[in-house]
Amino acid sequence: MAASFDPELLHSVARAISDEIRALYNEGRKKQIHGQYFGVFAWSPVVNICRDPRWGRCQETYGEDPFLTSEMAEHFVKGLQEGPDPNYVQVVATCKHFDLHGGPEDKPEDRMQFDAVVHMRDWIETFRPPFQRCVEAGVMSIMCSYNSINGVPSCLNRELLSDLLRSDWKFEGFVVSDCGAIGYAYDRHHHTRTRMQATVQALEAGTDWCCQDERPLAYDMIPSAIEAGLINEATVDVSMRRLLKARFQVGEFDPPGMVTYSSLDLSVLQRPQHKALAKLAALKSIVLLENHELLPLDEKSLKGLAVIGPLSNDPTGLSQLGDYSGHPTEVVNPFQGIQSIFAAATYAAGCLDVHCTSDSNFASAVAVAKEAGLALLVLGITDELESEGTDRDQLELPGLQEALFAALCDAQVPVIVVLNHGGTISSRIIRERAAAVIDLGYGGQYAGAALADVLFGRYNPAGRLPVTVYQSTASLPPIVNYTMQGRSYRFLQEDPLYPFGYGLSYSSFSYSDLRLSQSRLGPCRLLHVTVKLHNTGLRTGEEVVQLYVSDTTASVPVAHRNLVAFRRVDLKAGESRTLEFNVRASQMAVVRDKDWKQVIEPGKFVLSVGGQQPMSDTSKSRRAPSNVLVDVFEVVGPVTPLTECDA
Repeated sequence: MAASFDPELLHSVARAISDEIRALYNEGRKKQIHGQYFGVFAWSPVVNICRDPRWGRCQETYGEDPFLTSEMAEHFVKGLQEGPDPNYVQVVATCKHFDLHGGPEDKPEDRMQFDAVVHMRDWIETFRPPFQRCVEAGVMSIMCSYNSINGVPSCLNRELLSDLLRSDWKFEGFVVSDCGAIGYAYDRHHHTRTRMQATVQALEAGTDWCCQDERPLAYDMIPSAIEAGLINEATVDVSMRRLLKARFQVGEFDPPGMVTYSSLDLSVLQRPQHKALAKLAALKSIVLLENHELLPLDEKSLKGLAVIGPLSNDPTGLSQLGDYSGHPTEVVNPFQGIQSIFAAATYAAGCLDVHCTSDSNFASAVAVAKEAGLALLVLGITDELESEGTDRDQLELPGLQEALFAALCDAQVPVIVVLNHGGTISSRIIRERAAAVIDLGYGGQYAGAALADVLFGRYNPAGRLPVTVYQSTASLPPIVNYTMQGRSYRFLQEDPLYPFGYGLSYSSFSYSDLRLSQSRLGPCRLLHVTVKLHNTGLRTGEEVVQLYVSDTTASVPVAHRNLVAFRRVDLKAGESRTLEFNVRASQMAVVRDKDWKQVIEPGKFVLSVGGQQPMSDTSKSRRAPSNVLVDVFEVVGPVTPLTECDA
């Protein structure tokens, strides 16, 4: 859903999720069911940065950018927690995994014992901001991660959980361990000599709740640790108070009649409004990557359409759901969605499964496509190849999927490629030869219906890539390397296959009248930006307006540019609108070397506004969604700590 660039939509989705979680919780209390899926503490959202698309859990994140992730995280947290009753929290949100959890899962090292060695500048500028935003949004729970950070297991890290999280950020909720992480500090990381020492250090660091599946449970050792004098009861009481406070806040100890949310029952599950929202989320998250004057299709004049690929007609629908999905009562796959509009569509698998290890069915697929005169080919991956515990070795398509595409092209059949995936797919041949390319991601239960609406022009796509699509696997540093150099649009040194923030529309847009409130401003001043957006196309459409700032005179290494604001705007054909944005002082800060403090330096900055990033000279062959306007401004005055600006 990060591809929607629509935090308000995500808030609505979180509200629907919150209602359904509460309904299950109420049912569980009524029937005395206290197991998994009947709780009111949700271990979501994942606000880690997708720094490497091979990581199996990129699909659970909001992409590679710390600002986009922070915006989405805030709206999701508030959507889960804040219902119509101000006296109670509806569902406890948990921002995870704190911190520096972003692969590997299993290749080449096991996440349970991995030590993420990170430069302080990368940690402060890239990985921390979403968690700090969660705290500012009032999140009630933080989950500490399996990995170590610079040699210290996260759940035993006092500097992380007490000094930073509680003292500096003023977090008032509780910390829960990832499941088994405390025991793993002893038997995988070998950070302590005994399991009991791991238990004591976790409690003293600020881990309040031990999640663990395997016996003996780490926190079962607390009474023995107290008896042995290794920890005092007052430390245990602090964690108990935090956990009990959360249980009181959700109304667990109050009569159901006092808690508004107690009226939610199983009738809210998959209710029509939630199904409509699931489809809208899929629609808004579709990214049109290529369109060589083919889309949208006209079902009335279309001769035929062959839908190809095993992922296009999965009867279970699981291939479009991704990792950690629920069990929807209804799923529409791509072939079903297309047939609902164009009943004459035909189907051929081409490959037996997602691994596509044989070309034995290529000829029949090509024959079906030639008969139709147009092919829609669904390629990609599923959570069989990427998930919690499973990373990918490469960004390229598995097996002979690319060869199936080439066979269709060689038969002189125009091919629309649909990419089904979590982590990104890199394929230069598809970019060069496809008649159109649609990035579907894991579109959820109504992915097929949403795809059909986009194909036939019933919905005008406006999604944007929340990640960089690299040229190939060779573009990436090793997954165990936590440097940001060479990763994401902010630090990549080569042109990508597709850049962060990219996406096309059936409309066209232009920008004009860019104005800054001032060309020279003090170090803590707000920069006010206005720009005029015009829909120059013939269709109503949405544009994702993106603002980037580049620091051109920084005294320390900085990103090429940073996303500092965005907004998804709906305009009728021919309509214009003047938009306003603010750029905060914190978005111009750098991390200085001597003490790793964030400061505002005097210097020159470049601000760009458009439907994409500014394009490099070597990437201008790629179709531009819109023009990009650029202006410059200067920060004047002394070097100023960011904390003084916040005061």
